[in-house]
Amino acid sequence: MEPSIAAIFRRQHGVASRGQLLEAGWSETQIRDRVRKGELVRIHPGVYRLDTAAESWAGRVVAASLSTNGTVSHLTAARLHGLSEVWRRSTVDVTVAHGRWRELPGVVIHQSTQVDARLDLGEHGAIPVTGIERTILDIGAIMGVDRLGAVIDAAVRQRQTSLALLWDVWVRHARRGRNGCGVLREALEVRSADHTIPLSEWSRMVARLLASASLPKPRLEFPVHDEQGRFVAQVDLAYPAARLAIELDSLGFHLNAESFVRDRRRYRALAVAGWQVLPFSWEDYKHRPQELVAQVRRFLDADCGSPAPPNHINFG
Repeated sequence: MEPSIAAIFRRQHGVASRGQLLEAGWSETQIRDRVRKGELVRIHPGVYRLDTAAESWAGRVVAASLSTNGTVSHLTAARLHGLSEVWRRSTVDVTVAHGRWRELPGVVIHQSTQVDARLDLGEHGAIPVTGIERTILDIGAIMGVDRLGAVIDAAVRQRQTSLALLWDVWVRHARRGRNGCGVLREALEVRSADHTIPLSEWSRMVARLLASASLPKPRLEFPVHDEQGRFVAQVDLAYPAARLAIELDSLGFHLNAESFVRDRRRYRALAVAGWQVLPFSWEDYKHRPQELVAQVRRFLDADCGSPAPPNHINFG
């Protein structure tokens, strides 16, 4: 067997697709001959296992992904990420673009209208797989709050993710009727009751939210100076060209008399320097992200004088 083709089978747990074999140099006739001789075992349409390779769970996962051109997701992705708190099953979960799909034996096919934009892709060896945050969101659709909470606790404890990143994926995917979002939100609410999301993490989450809505990515921790070059204030996020400052008011740092007075003093100094301040709370980010984005968009559109693009975000 040619080294290039042997490498494909070796990398993919003994499995390859017809397209991969053709690209590596085999012809349709060669593939048919090897199937006829039993050297290739057909698993799914256009996907084969080398007869000398032992059948394995990993090989079935690769075969399902190759056959559907899909991304491994849900419980299968959770197993690949090492989330031991989820149960294992013999079937393989893959997510594909929404449309008409034939059934495949041993494969559970999930359809999504936002495969490219919203799947949060990672890769596990030769297998495309949903990132761990998206995986936790997805399995929320088939778990209760307590069980998903145990998964979150283990993943955070093992430093595979953080509450901030999980809130981030929830906000970007949340919409009415989205499977898993409600359970994930409840589980995160319990674990974030003391509002301990670090402000620096929250700033990055808001920056990603704005960028996901096709707005320019703001500058983080931006120092503002007046026209004489004197320091005015450092703001959480900024669009310097538009002189727009975005300030994040967290419960941990802004709900006392001293910080209340200090914040107002800073806002006045920024206004005198010609800057507009848009303050947002954690509740704004969590429950009204579309409104947050819309207000920033309106300000930037008004500043540049360009017509506003459609005022929506797809959280699918």
